[in-house]
Amino acid sequence: MTGGSGTSTLSCTFAAEGSVTVTVTGVSGLLFHNATVTFSVGPVIKDDTSTSVSCPSSVSVGLTDSCSVTVVDTTNVANVASGTVNLVSSDVTIGTVDASCTLDSSGGCTVTITGVAAGSFTVTGNYAGDSSHNTSSGISVAITVVAPVKDSTSTLVVCAPSLISVGQTSTCTATVSDLNSTSNIPSGTVSFASSNTAVGTVGASCTLGSTGSCSVTFTGVAPGNATVTGTYSGDSSHKGSSGTSGALSVTPVTGQKDFTISANPTALTVTGESALCEGGSTLCDDEGSTTITLSSVNGFNSTVRLVRSVSPDRGMLTVYCRPGAVQLKPGATVTVKCFVEPEINPDSPTTFRVTITAVTAVTRSPSHSVVFTVTVTHFSAPSENDPIVSSFAPLIALANVGSVGAASVAGGVDRVDFKGKGHAYGYGTGQQGENDHTQNGAL
Repeated sequence: MTGGSGTSTLSCTFAAEGSVTVTVTGVSGLLFHNATVTFSVGPVIKDDTSTSVSCPSSVSVGLTDSCSVTVVDTTNVANVASGTVNLVSSDVTIGTVDASCTLDSSGGCTVTITGVAAGSFTVTGNYAGDSSHNTSSGISVAITVVAPVKDSTSTLVVCAPSLISVGQTSTCTATVSDLNSTSNIPSGTVSFASSNTAVGTVGASCTLGSTGSCSVTFTGVAPGNATVTGTYSGDSSHKGSSGTSGALSVTPVTGQKDFTISANPTALTVTGESALCEGGSTLCDDEGSTTITLSSVNGFNSTVRLVRSVSPDRGMLTVYCRPGAVQLKPGATVTVKCFVEPEINPDSPTTFRVTITAVTAVTRSPSHSVVFTVTVTHFSAPSENDPIVSSFAPLIALANVGSVGAASVAGGVDRVDFKGKGHAYGYGTGQQGENDHTQNGAL
């Protein structure tokens, strides 16, 4: 520029708040001049916003629905908000919601809620803001989660044929029907159980088809009778139910020599071991018994041994049968007593599963089993002043001597136990009316 005057424009962009001084220098040959300008940079002025969350008033347990989230610029409606909205459920045990959603070009987004359990909850949306918009929050109305109303069902179990021989099979079909709406076909699983697995076994479960039916196989194991129970577990719109088939009869193979076995009763309850009787005595503790019946079929003639097993097997239950083996002759039926005695005193009832297997001597075939249960309940000891407890005192004193001797107790003690730390042996007799018991025992 020669002579005269002129102007120049300087544009500045500032990254943060504060005071900034800008110096401009003009140079002409050896001449130069400075101009200084100080800028005070203030905060960016963002528009205010409002956030709204719109949800349905109810949702069913296990089902989903949608909530709409909208963020509006309350300063300048034309300035559409962008960014993310974070969502929170007031009670995740009742209902859940997606963690976040991203605003679209109109400033809205959609999230999914899921009903968890009956009750109510709300959804809060927290808008995080953007470069030109301030944050804001909004909360939905209460959302009620309702338990679905399930239809009642019935389960019918039919096994055909109902008469089979050992080794043959029968088809058991379960049909589950909706009692409220016949067009609403139940789905899911049916589990099965045989009433007597010693006579026949059945498939564990099957899945219902499009008609609400499914089938499993029953296999005859030994002569006798059994039923099959089917239990439907239900589905999202159906309640569970169960049904039992008619009797299934399993007969011996024609002409095959065989035998049958049964137990009566099949469930026993005994009290636990008394503190007065610890040490494995079979005279003092509560004892139960069941009768095992063996019958010859088709001229079976052999000795049969009875083998015992207990589950759980930790020495907590003593089982013995008298006699342990019998001669089963053609056309004969014999009975055997099997006894159980607890070796524990549980705090709560404990159930054992006892299996008695009858095995043919020498050939070991055929063999058949029967199962019964034993429930042991807690024994509550009597007080020291109880006359029965007092009557044990002479025996306990005698056992502690540790020498050979004899003890007799007359009156109210029907069973006697000998205890002691010595190594001698002795015997005792308890007399009560017509009941006499003699027991040799290690002291």
